Parts: sequence; structure tokens; C-alpha cells
Amino acid sequence: MHSHIGFAAPSYSLGDKDRQYRDSLRSYIFDNGFAEVNCYLSYPIGDSLVDPDFGNNSSELSVLHRFLRYALEDTLVCVQAVTITGYSSIDGSYKVNERLALSRATRFLKYLDADYHISEKYPVEANGMGADWEKFRELIAASDYSWKEDALRIIDGTGTNEWKKMQIAYLGGGDGHKKMYELYPQLRRVEIKIAYDVQCMKGKLHRSGLPELGNFGIPVLKLKAMNKLPLKKRPPLYPVFALSTNLVPASGVAVYNNRFHYRTPMPNLSAEFFFARRWSVLASGTYSYWKFGKERHFWGVSAYSAEPRFWFRGDRHYRGLYIGAFGQAGDFDIQYKNNDTGRYWQAGLSAGYYLPLSRHWGLGIGLRGGYEYAEKKGYSIDPPHNYYDGTQYVRRWGLKGVEFSIGYRFGR
Repeated sequence: MHSHIGFAAPSYSLGDKDRQYRDSLRSYIFDNGFAEVNCYLSYPIGDSLVDPDFGNNSSELSVLHRFLRYALEDTLVCVQAVTITGYSSIDGSYKVNERLALSRATRFLKYLDADYHISEKYPVEANGMGADWEKFRELIAASDYSWKEDALRIIDGTGTNEWKKMQIAYLGGGDGHKKMYELYPQLRRVEIKIAYDVQCMKGKLHRSGLPELGNFGIPVLKLKAMNKLPLKKRPPLYPVFALSTNLVPASGVAVYNNRFHYRTPMPNLSAEFFFARRWSVLASGTYSYWKFGKERHFWGVSAYSAEPRFWFRGDRHYRGLYIGAFGQAGDFDIQYKNNDTGRYWQAGLSAGYYLPLSRHWGLGIGLRGGYEYAEKKGYSIDPPHNYYDGTQYVRRWGLKGVEFSIGYRFGR
């Protein structure tokens, strides 16, 4: 194992290629507000130490330092934040890969701090994304392997990651096993993304008397370590937590006795937690306790539910179709035609679809169906007293809820 060796950025006057690199990077930052680079470092198996002398690291780090020289040290730039993300190959267990990816990100940050003191100058976040199945799928899709389509179906299908690796290894009479290990080095990477204050940079341009970069007509370079420079389109969100409200009960529409009724607005709030690429858990609460209509009928209802969900697209974006199972319980006090109060519970299955409206906002559409049990205690009202009339036990199957919700997702 080698000790850390400082790899200083080269110091020389700008030539035509370096000036074009700098101006191209500036132009990209002005258009997008960020710049990023993937550094494909070689690591001994299971290690996370940045060793400039190992494998092809010297060449990769040379390109990285050229990028950082202008991304951080250019007098024109105004850096807001730096994000470093570590990835690992799909070889090994899930937990080991997560720890390894995070360790690579944190050690990479320490390596950069030795020359650039990033942690002292800017807000920095180091993340570990674990085994990079998305990049692995991308590499398979871009290949000319005869068994490519079979491999993509396996990756997109169900089953554990270990099962998927085993199935791919058998493809092509064992050729899959060989090709997988050839692709693994491209999955072991560290990504550094730098966000900028573009208005601050424009102010510097204005004060210096320089023209806007858009007037230069400089083409964006396709740089070796930058993978053709990031696209202008922002990447999708990886949600961790979401808040939403169901507009159906909030508008006063209730599903009661397997039918739709217009009653009183029922405010509600849901919190959803996302994990393990395909899974989430939704916890919801609904409450109303007031009168409605010209006759001033009373409608008091509470509902508390939990719903684990399975998302068909295992890409960690949690979009599109899902199925789930729900349990709900609450109480009621209804004065409409008959007067009933009591408690109830429901259980069953759910299905729905999530449609993103923007990076964070989206619409949820879904249905719930299953079994309901309720204990209804009837009563008569003779002011100033209420009189108990008897108890009825209700058991029924059918539609239990409709969702048309709007929500906001938090993530990275």
C-alpha cells in the first residue's frame, strides 16, 4: 500500500488549447450553473485509498487536476458548493459496496484537500452510492454483445442483485462472466460536481470589462474525463422523503358504503419514505369534525393508515406504476339521515401511478380496495341529551379509497 503523494496542478502559461478549455468550461458553467467530472480511479480490490501510482491513476488524476485548476482556481468563478460521490462495482455484497463507495468519496476529498483545501473554502458533501447498477446497465446497453437484450431483461426484472449477477454470468455460454469483470473498472469511480453562483460570475465579468462568454462563439469541448460534458438537462431526483395531500377527500368527496358521496372537506397529510431502489412506505392521516350542507349535517371522521409500496421501475426515481398493501383505522361520528358513531378498520391492496411535474413536484393517482369492519353505535338526539339506540356490526368488501394527490419530494 502506498502513502498519499501530492499531485500538484501544473503551472504554465495558457496556450491555445488551455485557453479554449478554460473558456469552454466557463461557457458551460454560465449556461448550467455547475460543472462535473468523473474520475475513473483504479483501486486494489476492497480498497479506497487514492494511489496516484496504481494502475492508470496518474493519467486520470492529471486530467482531474486540469479540470480543478479552472473549475476552482479561475479568478472568475464563484463556487457555491462541492459534491463528491463515490461508486463501486456490482461485485460484492450490497452493504460492503455501500461502505466502500462512501469510503472512496471521503478519502478522495481528503486527497483533494491536500492541494486545494476544498473543505476549508466551500460547503462540501461526500456521498456513497454503492454498487452502480445504472452505469452497468448503460454499458451493457451500449455494447454489441450477442446476449445484450437478455442481460437488460435480467437487470430490469425482479430478483436479488446476487441472482442477477449469476444469471448474466451464464449468458453467451459463460461469456457474460468474462465481460462483467471487464466492465467492473468503469463502475469504480468518483464524481466531483461543483455548483456556482452565475450572477456573481457575471458581476465579475462586468467589473472587469470583459464581454459575455456567449459573444465568443466558443464550442463546448468533449473532454476525455468529462464524458462529453454533462447534459444541460438536470438529472432526475433520487427521492428520500416526500410530503403530499390527497385532493379527493380534501375537496369533500368521501368513499362510503362503496359509493362516492359529497360531504365536508377532510384535510389530510401523507409522508412517504423511499428505500432499497424499489420500496417505499406511506403514512397518512385524515381528519374532519364539522358541519356541512344547508341542513348543517355533522361529519366527523378520522383515518390513520400505513401502506408499503413496490415500484416496478427499480431505478431509485420511484416514478410510474406501483402496487401496495394498506391498513387503515379510525373513528367516526356522522349525523346524516341516521346518527352513528363508532370505530372501524380496513385492509387491502392498492395500485397507482406517480407522474412527475418537475424535479420535486408530482401527481399521484391510485385506488384502494379490500375489506372493512365497523362497529356502528346508533343514537337519537333529544337536546340536551343523546340516547343510545343499539349497535350494528358492518362487514363489507369493495372500494376503500381514491387518490389524486399532489406532493413534494426531498432527495439528492
